[in-house]
Amino acid sequence: MTVPPRFSPHPDDEPTNGASSPDSTPAPNFGSLREPGYPAPDSSPAPDFGSFPPSAESSPPRAMPREEPLPPRASGAQNHFGSYGLALSGLSILLSALLFVGVGVIWLPTVVALPGIYYALRGLSAARDGFATNRAMSITALILGIVGVVIVPLYFAVLAALLVAVIDGLS
Repeated sequence: MTVPPRFSPHPDDEPTNGASSPDSTPAPNFGSLREPGYPAPDSSPAPDFGSFPPSAESSPPRAMPREEPLPPRASGAQNHFGSYGLALSGLSILLSALLFVGVGVIWLPTVVALPGIYYALRGLSAARDGFATNRAMSITALILGIVGVVIVPLYFAVLAALLVAVIDGLS
């Protein structure tokens, strides 16, 4: 009883004499796998794009520098830094005013003013680099933040002067 071969070659294939090497195997023909209705692939040669990198004669001339200034880059994308700084610095001034009334916490204006100064400086940096449009708001926040930090020692100086005046008045 003979066993049929597991692989039967295609009738168009060339016989291989029992040796199977990659060099002796013919290239497969995929033309029959094309879907009906599509045209046959174009057998024209590929276009010649020249050598890379292109030579100086074939490259286009370099662009000249612009004479008019570029439009500003400010898009308002980082305006929030100046806004945060102004809000925190303004809050530190309010808390400092409460100190003089006698209601506030002594360390709170400084703790609130320091992040206000930080965000004001970030806003100034963003405005300088062209990423923000609220430079004036950042400057205002910086000034208010510095005032908020300076008011606490000023409060202690005024409190000490009042205490000295009261002690001198009693003696």
